[in-house]
Amino acid sequence: RTPWPMPDWLDHPLFGPITAAFARAQESGDIRNDVAPERLTQMVSTSLFGFAASLDSPSSERVQEARLL
Repeated sequence: RTPWPMPDWLDHPLFGPITAAFARAQESGDIRNDVAPERLTQMVSTSLFGFAASLDSPSSERVQEARLL
Protein backbone atom coordinates (compact mmCIF):
# COMPACT_ATOMS: atom_id res chain seq x y z
CA ARG A 1 0.00 0.00 0.00
CA THR A 2 1.28 3.44 -0.91
CA PRO A 3 1.73 5.57 2.23
CA TRP A 4 -0.55 8.59 2.29
CA PRO A 5 -0.19 11.59 4.63
CA MET A 6 -3.17 12.38 6.82
CA PRO A 7 -5.13 14.95 4.81
CA ASP A 8 -6.66 17.95 6.58
CA TRP A 9 -10.07 17.20 5.12
CA LEU A 10 -10.29 13.66 6.48
CA ASP A 11 -12.26 14.74 9.56
CA HIS A 12 -14.87 16.47 7.42
CA PRO A 13 -18.36 14.97 8.00
CA LEU A 14 -18.52 13.89 4.35
CA PHE A 15 -15.08 12.41 3.76
CA GLY A 16 -14.43 10.65 7.07
CA PRO A 17 -17.24 8.09 6.61
CA ILE A 18 -16.28 7.48 2.97
CA THR A 19 -12.68 6.80 3.98
CA ALA A 20 -13.86 4.49 6.76
CA ALA A 21 -16.04 2.61 4.28
CA PHE A 22 -13.06 2.10 1.97
CA ALA A 23 -10.99 0.84 4.91
CA ARG A 24 -13.71 -1.65 5.91
CA ALA A 25 -14.04 -2.86 2.32
CA GLN A 26 -10.29 -3.42 2.16
CA GLU A 27 -10.25 -5.28 5.47
CA SER A 28 -13.02 -7.59 4.30
CA GLY A 29 -11.32 -8.19 0.96
CA ASP A 30 -14.09 -6.58 -1.08
CA ILE A 31 -11.62 -4.18 -2.71
CA ARG A 32 -7.85 -4.27 -3.19
CA ASN A 33 -5.72 -2.92 -0.41
CA ASP A 34 -2.70 -1.60 -2.29
CA VAL A 35 -3.97 2.01 -2.20
CA ALA A 36 -4.61 3.86 1.06
CA PRO A 37 -8.29 4.50 1.86
CA GLU A 38 -7.54 8.23 2.09
CA ARG A 39 -6.17 8.21 -1.45
CA LEU A 40 -9.21 6.27 -2.70
CA THR A 41 -11.46 8.86 -1.08
CA GLN A 42 -9.55 11.65 -2.79
CA MET A 43 -9.72 9.96 -6.21
CA VAL A 44 -13.42 9.16 -6.00
CA SER A 45 -14.35 12.56 -4.59
CA THR A 46 -12.38 14.38 -7.26
CA SER A 47 -14.10 12.35 -9.96
CA LEU A 48 -17.58 12.87 -8.53
CA PHE A 49 -17.12 16.59 -7.95
CA GLY A 50 -15.63 17.00 -11.41
CA PHE A 51 -18.59 15.20 -12.90
CA ALA A 52 -21.04 17.32 -10.93
CA ALA A 53 -19.26 20.53 -11.94
CA SER A 54 -19.55 19.62 -15.60
CA LEU A 55 -23.32 19.24 -15.50
CA ASP A 56 -24.09 22.12 -17.80
CA SER A 57 -25.54 20.01 -20.62
CA PRO A 58 -29.11 18.69 -20.76
CA SER A 59 -29.67 15.62 -18.59
CA SER A 60 -30.28 13.37 -21.60
CA GLU A 61 -26.78 14.19 -22.88
CA ARG A 62 -25.27 13.53 -19.45
CA VAL A 63 -26.98 10.13 -19.29
CA GLN A 64 -25.55 9.17 -22.66
CA GLU A 65 -22.07 10.34 -21.62
CA ALA A 66 -22.26 8.44 -18.33
CA ARG A 67 -23.20 5.25 -20.17
CA LEU A 68 -20.03 5.55 -22.23
CA LEU A 69 -17.91 5.45 -19.08
